[in-house]
Amino acid sequence: MTWGYGVETLSEKLSETIARTDRHGNIRIAIKRYLNEEGMLPKTWWGKTEYSSTQYGTIFLTNMLGDSLAFMFPKSIHLVEDCLRVSSLGKNDIVLDYFGGSGTTAHATINLNRQDEGNRKYILIEMGHHFDTALMPRIKKAVYAEKWKDAKPVSRDSRLSHIIKYQRIESYEDTLNNIEFNETDNERVLLTDEHQLSYMLESDTKESPTLLNISELQNPFSYQLDIVKDMQTQTETIDLPETFNYLIDLSVQKRQCLQDDDRRYLVYKGIVEQKSVVIIWRETAGWKKENYERDYQFIQEQELIEGMDEVYVNTNSIAPNVKPLDPLFKRLMFSE
Repeated sequence: MTWGYGVETLSEKLSETIARTDRHGNIRIAIKRYLNEEGMLPKTWWGKTEYSSTQYGTIFLTNMLGDSLAFMFPKSIHLVEDCLRVSSLGKNDIVLDYFGGSGTTAHATINLNRQDEGNRKYILIEMGHHFDTALMPRIKKAVYAEKWKDAKPVSRDSRLSHIIKYQRIESYEDTLNNIEFNETDNERVLLTDEHQLSYMLESDTKESPTLLNISELQNPFSYQLDIVKDMQTQTETIDLPETFNYLIDLSVQKRQCLQDDDRRYLVYKGIVEQKSVVIIWRETAGWKKENYERDYQFIQEQELIEGMDEVYVNTNSIAPNVKPLDPLFKRLMFSE
């Protein structure tokens, strides 16, 4: 047994405290938990008509998306909202749903924020193809308007400000599909069978896209992998800057997109282990001495590195105290 309340706190909650005997004859003390400030307790059997999956799940979602087959058997939005209320979800708390489905949990969180101007956030995890056809469109529409009919908004709500950020995790199959082997050399032929596979993965495949081809970091905004979706292989651009942020555990405070004539700059500023860090991405393929000189001048003009503890750039830079991120990226990709 552990203490849940001190004497003073428990004295204030005596009206909410009950003692009862369990089936073994032991006396147990329980504190009543309330659904809302009015003091309504959640029932053992939830039988409200608003919990109907047909009316407030399937029909409700069909009115939003205009497609009755977009997702089969969605939960009632009102059921999930009450679940969040019963869990004592605070205005600034985060909801985690391991099975995102059609996005009912995200929708319920958005509705609660709309009702009391809260700042709740949600994290959903989903692997089904309906992510693109049901979940993401539903979240966007839920932010834009509270009520929908025949896929059209009944009313618009300008009070909500929302950012949706999502990431796709590279699958094992995608990794295999993107392994590329170099030309066979005589050195590998001399190896025994037990060492050949290790050698091939460390040497012959080191420039494969899935293993991070360092030379391609000259074009960080167009790095591509072959991804399998719906039994078909598609070439897709991978977000290397976001990947690097996760690898170094960057807590992003500011993101800037800048333009210097025809050169695009993507700049992240944030914190890593209590140090201020700036990461500067740009296209450097074909750069000459004068390009790097202009790059340094632009960095100074925009005051991108002033007051920062650490500064990283892709490929290289002539700016002082700037580190190339390429070797760190490669090392962190495969560190345990």
